This record gives sequence, C-alpha cells and structure tokens, in this order.
Amino acid sequence: MIEPCGCIVVDYGETYDEHFTDFCVAGTERKCCECNRVIELGEQYESAWGGYWADDNCDEDNLRDIDEYETCIDCMSVIDSFFCDGRLYHGVWDAVEEHLDKMIVFGNGISSACIEPLTNAARAKVCALIEERWDPDDEE
Repeated sequence: MIEPCGCIVVDYGETYDEHFTDFCVAGTERKCCECNRVIELGEQYESAWGGYWADDNCDEDNLRDIDEYETCIDCMSVIDSFFCDGRLYHGVWDAVEEHLDKMIVFGNGISSACIEPLTNAARAKVCALIEERWDPDDEE
C-alpha cells in the first residue's frame, strides 16, 4: 500500500520577529528564490519579507536584517502539497529531495494525490526527481 505524501516539517532554528507574505502580480521580471527561474511580467508570485527588531522598540522603523523572498507559483504548489508545518526559503527543493528519498527509498512510495495538485512545471520536476530515485529491480 502506498502511503500519503507524508509531511515535510520545518525545524525553525530562529524565526523572524516580523514576517509578511502576500501574493502579487509581477510588474517587472523577478527571480524565484527556490528554483531561480524568471518570474515573467504579469505572472503571479508570493512576495515575502522578514526582519528582526534592532532592540525592544517594536516598530517598523526599528527592523534590521530584512530579508526579501519572491517565490513562483510552481514552487508554491510544491510548498502547499508537501509542507505541512511552515516553509523554508532557499531550501524547498533540497527538502523535497530528502523527503522523496525517505518516501521512495526507505518508505512505501508516494501517492499520486501528492502530485496531482502541483502545477505542470512542478509536477514535471517532482516526477523527474522520483524517476531518479526509482529502481525497477525493487518491484521484483
């Protein structure tokens, strides 16, 4: 029996003091922080930022070390399908590869229900990763 997707859980070492996400439509070309592909003009993407308070004064003017992230819809579909507790920035695909290793190599496989909600591009990339790990000799 094939088990469901499982769940990639993010182990937060440190979290931002202030964090904001929103979905936007690209007015200029942008680059996805996960797959590095260009987010084209007019394409929807997730925009996120996070920062830390410089001191105990918690107002917007007192934020420091602000990080900004832009994530394409393809990578967001992977996050929505495979991540159940939080998310990563600059590490989604590494986490998915590690998860697939556990599910395919050490587990009982991965359900098509995990792959169906993905965008076409994300589905192709996940299926290619599965194919890399699949050993037809395991079926004998």
